[in-house]
Amino acid sequence: MFQKRTGRLARFLDRSAGIFVLAALSFLRKRRSRPSHPRSFCFVKTGGMGDMVLLSAVIRQISLKYPEAEMTIVCSPENREAAELMTPCRVVVADHRRPVQLIRLRKLRTSDVLIDFGAWPRFDALISLLIPSRWRIGFRTEGQHRHFCYDEISDHNKKIHELDNYYNIAERYCEQTGVLPKLEAEKRAGLEKTVILHMYCGGHRYKSRMWAFENWAKLAKEIKNCGLYLAFTSYSAESPHLEAFLRNKGINAFIIADRPLVELASNFSSCLGVISVNCGISHFASACGAPVVELAGSVNPNRWGTLGANTVCVAPPEIAKMLCYGFEKDADKNSMDRVSVADVLSVAKKTIPLY
Repeated sequence: MFQKRTGRLARFLDRSAGIFVLAALSFLRKRRSRPSHPRSFCFVKTGGMGDMVLLSAVIRQISLKYPEAEMTIVCSPENREAAELMTPCRVVVADHRRPVQLIRLRKLRTSDVLIDFGAWPRFDALISLLIPSRWRIGFRTEGQHRHFCYDEISDHNKKIHELDNYYNIAERYCEQTGVLPKLEAEKRAGLEKTVILHMYCGGHRYKSRMWAFENWAKLAKEIKNCGLYLAFTSYSAESPHLEAFLRNKGINAFIIADRPLVELASNFSSCLGVISVNCGISHFASACGAPVVELAGSVNPNRWGTLGANTVCVAPPEIAKMLCYGFEKDADKNSMDRVSVADVLSVAKKTIPLY
């Protein structure tokens, strides 16, 4: 999304008060033994849609190994719809802007195993404490001080893809590991010659991950010159900007704005291909089977790159420092400026049949 998911105050409290509260509560906790035959699971993962798309592959493998187990996922408003569509879990929303809603987590049914897939927010670790469970595991991430209250700790590795970290923490419960996210979607007629573009992204450092709008305009006109149709996806908050952009640049294209994910899945599975910045949409489109050209910019593709057999990444030739967790202040803010339209077209022609 074309906005930050959390405000400055929320991030400050998460970093300061969150660490203090977790450290204090750790003195009251006793380590518990891991259940040998779990019959219920609770998964915790707030954040954006891309996180949930990746995690859905792991949850699917757990459900295959434990088909009779009761499964609940506690997520954020931003990734709720992806959780409902892509996982077999009962979905419960935890919104940091609604404290009363968080207290109700105490009323959830006790799970045998709780897995906190959050790598750095103290918020996820705190709500993991609120949720009744018989055993709890979570990440110990360098410099984040969030691991004090788990029964077992899994060390987070910032040198591998986040999906691999998810598999590492849940490995003993998975039928297989290394399986990529996948969503079977109903095909929609009429999109066989349509390329879908997505220009926007969200998160704290979203500006460093966006490509210049002038470049998008040039790319769109090149694709139109190939005799293809264009569609742009956006959320409702971005639609006025997108409409003005297309009007000012004289680009004739469909706008797919703020549609349900099940409808987006049908569009992605039926189109010729997708070109997008690194975001939840790129991950979701790839899971739906679309050929995806991803513009990585400051995002480290080895950590957060979109995964898929028909997915390729366009990155600048040199990057001073990439985003690893998403909040680094010293990441290369101008990396997207070094991604040219010619670079994107060159890669796109190898992935999407533009001619």
